[in-house]
Amino acid sequence: MKRKLILVSLLLITTLLNSNAQCNFENLLDSLKKQIATDEILLENFNVYLYRSDTLGALPVAKFPINYEKETTYRIRIISDQVNYSPGGIVQLVEGNVLKGTNYSVRNKKCFDSFDFINPFKREGELIIYFEDGKEGCAVVTLSKIKKE
Repeated sequence: MKRKLILVSLLLITTLLNSNAQCNFENLLDSLKKQIATDEILLENFNVYLYRSDTLGALPVAKFPINYEKETTYRIRIISDQVNYSPGGIVQLVEGNVLKGTNYSVRNKKCFDSFDFINPFKREGELIIYFEDGKEGCAVVTLSKIKKE
């Protein structure tokens, strides 16, 4: 019985590693770095792998805490492996329960590849990343600081 349990565990771990190995985060990050302007300083990048949602309930999401400085402009970019779903995901910047920025336009039902955020105070926030309709896929999100003139 223990052998079967160990074998099943190993198969499950191997399957999970192989599914994440299909994500080429380095290529996605390289593509994003080509878009970064000379007035930006790359602060952080976040690799995201989300499994497909099987239910009509909550969408699978990835959450990352971030700290940002007072009176600074930030740019948040996203790229994904979703060929027919550019830019590939929805990013939201949230402070507590307040949405401070997103790359998704509800009016146009369109995702943009980036959005800027001007922070008047030193605060902590959270990046929330998900794919529309619970799709499965990989994405890379970058957080950059815009240099002051």
